[in-house]
Amino acid sequence: MKITDIAPRRHRLSQLYIDGEAAVKVDTETLLRRGIAIGDELDDEELHALLQASAKHRAEEKALYLLEHRAHSKKRAGK
Repeated sequence: MKITDIAPRRHRLSQLYIDGEAAVKVDTETLLRRGIAIGDELDDEELHALLQASAKHRAEEKALYLLEHRAHSKKRAGK
């Protein structure tokens, strides 16, 4: 499978076009770290590994977001 285009999308994602057709959206940072570029050839195993790495990175980012937005207690009136 040949990557024919990479287009930016919302929420730090990129759309991969494989053999001329829109295929999958992956985390842009994962693409950059792995050095994926237009014209690269990927087999099924490499694509699967890329998708897993992207999902892991997105889960880590979501966890950090949730941790930094922790619940705050409210002071009760009259006590």
